[in-house]
Amino acid sequence: MGSNEGKSKLVTMTPVVDTAIYASGDQLGSLIELTNAMDDSSGTGTIVSVTVLDKAAQSSTATLLIFNDKPVVASVDNAALNISDAEMSSKCVGVIPIPTASFVALSASSAMAVLNVQLLVNSVKSTDNAGGRSLWAILRSGGTPTYTSTSDLTIKIGIRQD
Repeated sequence: MGSNEGKSKLVTMTPVVDTAIYASGDQLGSLIELTNAMDDSSGTGTIVSVTVLDKAAQSSTATLLIFNDKPVVASVDNAALNISDAEMSSKCVGVIPIPTASFVALSASSAMAVLNVQLLVNSVKSTDNAGGRSLWAILRSGGTPTYTSTSDLTIKIGIRQD
């Protein structure tokens, strides 16, 4: 494929987070479907960027896990993230670190971007992904943030669709 082919898409997710303190390793929010992240059924693409907007200015390290089909997640928000090895090996297509050092402090919030991610992803058709165009994402805390509102985090994922 030539470098000018394909389309790009910016997918936004806002996990509903708890306002009690998180521990490192906790699930941040719930599993979120990234509807129509892929251009066509069972498509491929490349995640090129991840931007995090943190209204509570916690600037906490985290990890974004990306799945090509809806995984079974045994944990809940603000508890240790629990996804079986079988689910991880069959459905996880990428892990993107969100480092504290990359955050820029603003007056009452913070923001960061991971650029040049270059993570090849694919979607699959399944019972939970009938159209075959969705990806799923979940956050794992790497620190001990305390958010002030359930909508303090916004994550924008840049995808180049094949």
